[in-house]
Amino acid sequence: MNRCIATLCAAAASTAAAQTINEDQRLVADDASAFLNMGNAVSISADILVAGARSDDVNGSSSGSAYIFQIGTGVQLQKLIPDDGEPLDRFGAAVSISGGIVVAGAVGDDDNGSRAGAAYVFNGLSGAQIHKLTANDGTFDDEFGSSVAIDGSAIVVGAPGDDIPLGGAGSIYVFDSGSGLQLRKITAPDAAPGDNLGASIAIHEGIIAAGAIGDDDNGSNSGSAYTFNASTGAQIAKLVPDDGTSGDLFGASIAIHNGIVVVGVPNDDDNGSFAGAAYTFDANTGKQLARLAPPSPMAFDNFASGVAIHNGTVCIGAFGIGGSGTAYLFDANSGQLTATLIGLDSAPGDAFGAAVAMDGQNIAVGAPSDDSPLFDAGSVYTFTPPDDDCPADLNDDGALDFFDVAIFLGLFSDGDLTADFIADGTLDFFDVVEFLSQFAEGCP
Repeated sequence: MNRCIATLCAAAASTAAAQTINEDQRLVADDASAFLNMGNAVSISADILVAGARSDDVNGSSSGSAYIFQIGTGVQLQKLIPDDGEPLDRFGAAVSISGGIVVAGAVGDDDNGSRAGAAYVFNGLSGAQIHKLTANDGTFDDEFGSSVAIDGSAIVVGAPGDDIPLGGAGSIYVFDSGSGLQLRKITAPDAAPGDNLGASIAIHEGIIAAGAIGDDDNGSNSGSAYTFNASTGAQIAKLVPDDGTSGDLFGASIAIHNGIVVVGVPNDDDNGSFAGAAYTFDANTGKQLARLAPPSPMAFDNFASGVAIHNGTVCIGAFGIGGSGTAYLFDANSGQLTATLIGLDSAPGDAFGAAVAMDGQNIAVGAPSDDSPLFDAGSVYTFTPPDDDCPADLNDDGALDFFDVAIFLGLFSDGDLTADFIADGTLDFFDVVEFLSQFAEGCP
C-alpha cells in the first residue's frame, strides 16, 4: 500500500466510533448456589449455550457441573453431571458445543492418577452422557481436559501437563465424537520441557489451534501457539508475536474461525502488569495480522482472559477493566475496535469477561464471580452482534465517503480478502464493481 493510501486509511479508521451494546439477557442457574462459579467457561452453537460451573459441589467439593440454556427464551434446558463425578474433578473447567453435542473437561479426574484429567461427551438437549474420554497414555498431573473443543465429528482435548515426549511439554488428543475412540496424539515438533502445549485449544474446519504458554522462544514463559491439521496431526504453522517477552504466557486463550486465529495474552505487561493484549494470525501462514488492545489499557485489566472469533469479528473479554469487567468486539484484520459490550448490572468483582463465546447470531460473556443471587454463584450474559447492513461502510462510521473508498483501495492492493465483495475467494475487477455498486446504493 502506498504512503498516501495508508495515511488515508489510518485517518478514516480513527474517525470510526465503536458502538455500545447492552445485554439481551442474563442467565442464572435454576439451582444457583454460593461459589458455583457458573460461567467460568462458555460455548455457543446456534441458540444453545453451555456454561461450565467447575466449583459446583453436586458430587462433592468442586466436583463441577455444566448448564445448558436456550438463548432467547433464557430457559435452562439441562444440567450436566458426569456419572462418576467426584470431589475436586472440576468438571466444566472447559466446555464446547457443536450441533447439540457437548464436551466438557474434568481436569481433576484421577482415573489415570491424581489430576490426570478426563473429558466427557453429552447430548446437550437430552442431558445424556455419551462417552468418557481419557488419554491412552494418561498419567498423573497430565491435566487432560484443561481445554476442550469440538467441531463436527472431531473432539480435541488439551493435556498441558503431559510429560511425553518431555516433562510438561504438553500434548493434544483427537477423538471421534461418535465412537469416542482416540484417533491420534499431537505434540509439537520443537517440543521442550514446560511448554504446556494444550493450555488452550480450538478447532474449525479441520484446523486445530493450541496455546503453549510455557514456550521460551521470546524468553522464559513467553509462550507461543500452533496450528495443526486435525486429520494428520501435522504442524501447519507456529504463531509467535513480534513483540513477545518473558512471562507473557502468550496462548492462555485461543480461538479460530475461517482460517484466522486469535490468541489471548492476559499477562502482557506493555501497559502495566496483567494489562493484557491479543493478536490475530493467519492460521495457514502464521502471519501476524493485528495486535488488539482496549481503548485505554491499564494494569490488571486482564484483557484477553477470554477470546472468540466468528467471520472476522473478534470478541475479547477483560474481566479486570473497571473492576467489574468488559468485553469488546474488534475487526480481526485491522485490529479496529467496533463495539463495547456492557453488562448493565455487572459489579466490581463479578469477573465479567472471564470467558466469551460467539457465533453468527449470539455472543455470550461469562461472569463467574457474579454475586446475584448468591455470592460467586456466577452468571452468563448474552448479546446480539451488530448487523453489518452497510458493507461498503468500511470504517463503520455510518457514512459512505472518500475514506471508505481509500480503505477499499488499500485492502484491494494488499490482497486483503476483506475487499472480496463477491465472496469468491479472489480479488478482481468484479469486487471493484460490487463495492462501487454498494457504495452508490448508500447505507440504509
